[in-house]
Amino acid sequence: MLGSKVAKPSAKPRVNVKSAERSLGSLAKSFPSRWKVEGSHCITNFPQKTAFAEYVRKHQDPKSLKLACFDLDGTLVNTKSGSKFARGPGDWYWFDNAKAKVTEEIEKGTIFVIFTNQGGVIATQGEPSKSYTNLKERINQVVASLGPISDNAIVVAAPKRPKGKQKVISSEEKHNRMRKPAIGMWERVEEYLNNVFDECAIDKEKSFYVGDAAGRELDFSDSDKAFAEAVGIPFLTPEEFFK
Repeated sequence: MLGSKVAKPSAKPRVNVKSAERSLGSLAKSFPSRWKVEGSHCITNFPQKTAFAEYVRKHQDPKSLKLACFDLDGTLVNTKSGSKFARGPGDWYWFDNAKAKVTEEIEKGTIFVIFTNQGGVIATQGEPSKSYTNLKERINQVVASLGPISDNAIVVAAPKRPKGKQKVISSEEKHNRMRKPAIGMWERVEEYLNNVFDECAIDKEKSFYVGDAAGRELDFSDSDKAFAEAVGIPFLTPEEFFK
């Protein structure tokens, strides 16, 4: 087990989706090909272990890893359509300073992680659902827009529990454990890191989590803040971090 040391814009900036799609070419054998569904409760995108270990060791001591963790919707990106939920893979734009700040963290060698609840997405072991395919393609575009430096990004998503007679459906308990404010997604990243390094620990004082669900008057919940508190890492709102 890992040790304990471990303002939204007024105008919508344009995202060059075609450019992001072209950038996917350079990542074709890496990020977009790494998506996996675990049961029906967890979606992951983890880097190839050997390459990731080499990358991390160039920038950090595995015994004191620093993670820059973010929520996705309402934090890193918003919908161009103005809809609460994305209407397709291209329905997104970066908040004003989010791209620059994320790039800054990656260039410092901090591990870039996205933790996202996706209550509108169903993921199973069978034929990929449209909602799952759209989520993958949207995040592929977001990551590609950062350029090759983002190839070691980590993504963990908590989808909705499917109904009906599916062959493989995870238990309600597993789904609940994976969704923020529960810390199942964090534990999944810990498990991955333990499989990459013989010895490692996350520096929880220097790692952080940014999310928009902070329990403020206009927030829909406090799930992001509660997630960070349960994990034991500093929490910031987008307005605080991207200023």
